[in-house]
Amino acid sequence: MRLRTLLITAVVALGLIAAPVVTTQFSPVTEVSAAATTGKLAWGGRKGLTDYIGGPQYVTVSEGATKLPGDYIYDWPFVSSDYDPATKTGSVNFRGKVDWHHEGYDFHVIISNPSFVYKDGVGKLVADVRITYPDDNTFPRDGRGPYWDLTDTPAVVNGNTISWTNVATTVNDEGDKHMNPFYVKGYAYDPATFSFTK
Repeated sequence: MRLRTLLITAVVALGLIAAPVVTTQFSPVTEVSAAATTGKLAWGGRKGLTDYIGGPQYVTVSEGATKLPGDYIYDWPFVSSDYDPATKTGSVNFRGKVDWHHEGYDFHVIISNPSFVYKDGVGKLVADVRITYPDDNTFPRDGRGPYWDLTDTPAVVNGNTISWTNVATTVNDEGDKHMNPFYVKGYAYDPATFSFTK
């Protein structure tokens, strides 16, 4: 009963719709060779999660990720990109780790190494996601996958710099399988702004 009560409380407080828990293994995404020299990503994951766990002081950043002023958005270091604006295909890859920890329920939601992957203009956000929750035996869950859909926000080409601004990130079917019941299909994460320069 304690497990059921805690999980239902967390789901209601997060504003989620509960659905059956499914565990799925995902294949790692191979990093592409670099065709760009610099880049940047500003993405906060989900502000509502930061607020729910008690505020930015319960969010830990590491492996190069840093908190930007205001503490709700994170800077993720650039790794590489082979994105071609002519074909609208390729990826923009970043590193870093952000760990949201709720001390009361002792769960962690950890997102690492995000990549924005496009194929003919259709985008997915791929990342390593680890979720731990000691009162539920379907956790921990570890995996890397295309857990978010990206809105069709066009890339802006300005000389050698290609950028995207306020790209919405929405949990899709793959994300639902991996993050349910914390986050289910259709749930909005915060928009991302990213760029790279050749």
